[in-house]
Amino acid sequence: MGRHSGPPEPQSPHPTTRRATTDHTATGHTTTDRRTAVLAWLERVALGVLAAAVVVPALRWAGVADSTSLWLGAAVLVGVPVAAWAASTVPARPGSDDEPDAGADREPPA
Repeated sequence: MGRHSGPPEPQSPHPTTRRATTDHTATGHTTTDRRTAVLAWLERVALGVLAAAVVVPALRWAGVADSTSLWLGAAVLVGVPVAAWAASTVPARPGSDDEPDAGADREPPA
C-alpha cells in the first residue's frame, strides 16, 4: 500500500547530482563544483543578511538599545551562514527515503 509497497526502484548507474563528472583542472575541481560551492555560500550569506535585516528592527521595536541590536544583528549575520554550513556537513540518516531499506527483503521476526 502506498509508494513503499512495491520493490525498490533500480538505482541509476548515473547519479543525479549538481556536480560535473569531467575533471578540467589539475587540482581535481571542476568549474561546476566551484560554481555550486559559490552559489551555496551566496545563498547562506543571503539568508544571514535576511535574518539580520529582520532581527535588528525587531529588537529596536522591542526597545533594545541601538548598539545591542546592531551587535546581535552582526552575530546573526555571521551565525546563520555558519550554522547553514554546519548543517550541510551532517550526513543523511540511515534508512532515509533516498536509499532503499537494507532489510526490505528480509521477513519480519515471528
